[in-house]
Amino acid sequence: MRKHHLLLFIFILLLFKNQYAQNINRSRVDSVLQFDDETSRVEALLSLSSDWLFTNKTEALETCNLAISIADNQQLNLLAKAYSTRGNIYFYYDDYVAAMADYTVSLDLYEKQKEASNVANLYSHIGNVKAVQGNYPDALQYYQKSLAFFNAQNDSNRLAGVYNNIGGVKQEMKDYQSALINFKLSEQFDIGNNKFLKGLRSSNMADCYYKIGNIDKAMQLYELSIEIKQSIQDYGGVAQSQSSLAEIYLHQKKYKEAKRYADKAINVAKEYKAITQQASALKVLKLIAAVEGDFETAYLYSNAYIVMKDSIMSPKIADRIRETESNYLFEKENRIQSLEQEKKNLFYYIIITLLTLGATFVLILFLLQRQRVQRLKHKQILLNIEKENLIKAIEEKDKVLVSNTLHLAEKNEMINDLSQKLEIHFANISEKNKPEIRQILSGLNQHKNNQLWEEFELRFLEVHQSFYENLQENYPDLTPNERRLCAFLKLNMNTKEISSITLQSSESIEKARTRLRKKFNLTNTQTSLVAFLNQF
Repeated sequence: MRKHHLLLFIFILLLFKNQYAQNINRSRVDSVLQFDDETSRVEALLSLSSDWLFTNKTEALETCNLAISIADNQQLNLLAKAYSTRGNIYFYYDDYVAAMADYTVSLDLYEKQKEASNVANLYSHIGNVKAVQGNYPDALQYYQKSLAFFNAQNDSNRLAGVYNNIGGVKQEMKDYQSALINFKLSEQFDIGNNKFLKGLRSSNMADCYYKIGNIDKAMQLYELSIEIKQSIQDYGGVAQSQSSLAEIYLHQKKYKEAKRYADKAINVAKEYKAITQQASALKVLKLIAAVEGDFETAYLYSNAYIVMKDSIMSPKIADRIRETESNYLFEKENRIQSLEQEKKNLFYYIIITLLTLGATFVLILFLLQRQRVQRLKHKQILLNIEKENLIKAIEEKDKVLVSNTLHLAEKNEMINDLSQKLEIHFANISEKNKPEIRQILSGLNQHKNNQLWEEFELRFLEVHQSFYENLQENYPDLTPNERRLCAFLKLNMNTKEISSITLQSSESIEKARTRLRKKFNLTNTQTSLVAFLNQF
C-alpha cells in the first residue's frame, strides 16, 4: 500500500502542528533536562521529538529514547506515550517492524491502565501498519474498533483521522467512491483544521480523482497538498505528492514535466530519508527512462526500486510484523487468563474468608449467647432465691400480723367476758364496793382495742400494698365487708379466726364466703378462695 494514504494519528501533533524545527538544536534538549520535575522533562522531550519528526529522524529517535529511559517503569502512562511516539517515528520512516513492536508495547501499557481513549488511538496506529502490509481486512477491523470508541466519545478530531485512514484502505481496494465518502467525512469532522491531516487528505483525494479520470481535480489537489505539507515541513509528504504529479505528467506523455517532478521527489526523499517516497519516484523515473529508450538507466532504476521496496515490505518483514502482533496477542491472552485465575483465586479466598468469618461470628454469637443464658440462669436463680426470701418474709409478716391480730382479738374477748360477768353480778355487790367495781370496769374498757380492724388493715397494706387496687380493678362491685373478708382469706385465716376478729358468727362468715365464690365464678370449681386470692 502507498504510505501517503495513511494518517499517523498522533495526538501530540495536534497540539504542536505549526512548529517544526529546521535545525537540530541540542541546547533545547539540554534545557529540558534541567527541569526539576521528571514528568515535565518527559513531556517536553516527547514534544521536541514530535517537532523533529519530519525533519530529522536521528534527533527525533534519540530524544524519544531519552524520554523512555527517564520515564522507565515508574510512570507507565508517560512510558506508554513515549513508545507510541517512537512507533510513529518508525512508521513515518518506513520501519514497520519496529513501529509494530512499539505500538504493541504502548497498547499493552494503556490497556493495563484502562486508558480507553489511548487504546483506541493505538488501534488506529496498528491499523496503519496492517494497511501498508496490504492486510486490508485486519486494518479495517482495527479502524472500526477505533471508530466505535471515538464516535461514542464524540471526538471529532480523532474521528477525522480514522475516516481518512479508512478512506485510504478503500482507495487501495479500488473502491474509489467509498474512499471519497470517507475522505469527505474526515473533512467534515476536521473542525480543528489540522494542517497535517488536510495535506494528507488532499493527496489521498487527488489519487482517487486521478483513478476515476478527473485529472484536473487531481492535479489541483496535489498542488494544494504540496503547499500545505511544505508549510509544516512534512518533506516526506511533499516528495510523495511530487511523485504522484510526475505520474500524472507521465500518463499525459509530458515526460519533461514528469522527470522534473520525479527528480524533485527523489532528491527531497533522499535528504529526509523517506524510503517509500524514494521508491515511488524511482518507479516513475524507470518508466520515463524506458519510454525515452534509455533501457540501461531504466534497468538501474528498476533494480534500485526493487531493493528499496524489499527494504520496506518484504515477506520476511511481513512475517516479523505478524510475529510481533501474535506475541502481543499471546501475551494478552495469557494475561487475561492470569487475571481470570487471579479473580477465581480472589473469589475463593473471599468465600473462604467469609466462611471463616461467618463461622467465627457464629461461634462468637454462640459463646455470647451461652454466656447470656448462663447469666440469665444465674440471674433467675438469684431472682428465685430473692422471690423465695420475699415470699418467706411476707409469710412471716402475715403470720405475725395474724398472730398479733388474734392475740388482740382474744384479749378483747377476755375483757368482754370479764366485763359481762362483772355487769351481771354488779347488782349484788354492796354499795360500798360498787365504785371500786365501776372503776375496774372502766379500766377494762380502756384496755380494749376498739380499732382492731383499722390497725389490722393498716399493717396488712404495709405487706400487700396493691392487693385492694388489683381486686377492685377486676371486681369493682365488691362491698367493703367483702373486701375485708378477702384480706382475711388471703392470710389463710379460718372461719373461727375471722369470727374472733370481726365478732361475727361462724354461720355469717360462711355465708359471706359462699357469696364471694359466686362473685368470683368459683361455684363449680375445686379452686379454693385462698388460692384464688393469692393471685392479687
